[in-house]
Amino acid sequence: MTEPDEATLWARENAAKQCDRDREPRIAAAYRQGQYDDDHLKADAEAYRAGQAASAERIKALEEALERIDGLFGDAVQFDCENGVRSLNEAASARYLADAPETKAAIHESLEIIRALLKEADQ
Repeated sequence: MTEPDEATLWARENAAKQCDRDREPRIAAAYRQGQYDDDHLKADAEAYRAGQAASAERIKALEEALERIDGLFGDAVQFDCENGVRSLNEAASARYLADAPETKAAIHESLEIIRALLKEADQ
């Protein structure tokens, strides 16, 4: 027999906690030991797996959107905490890139993706 995965362990513990609240300590212990891995518990484990996969997809999409914003400026500007931009030329390059319509559109699109992903994660 294989070891239970994280989702199965979560579903068992979730069911056991409900039994604890219902003052059924023997049933709770049986859930924790894997004696009641029924269809309902398996459905809860599948829902947990689906939620984990959706979270991973949102995180990946969020990282890609942030990388896209970061990539729009490339190496044109390098800030440091004390001095800001290193030269006026870099400052001018950064300003040009930031003001370009295609840059603004790409940043806007990326920010909309980020907002949607964060809103989805809150629900």
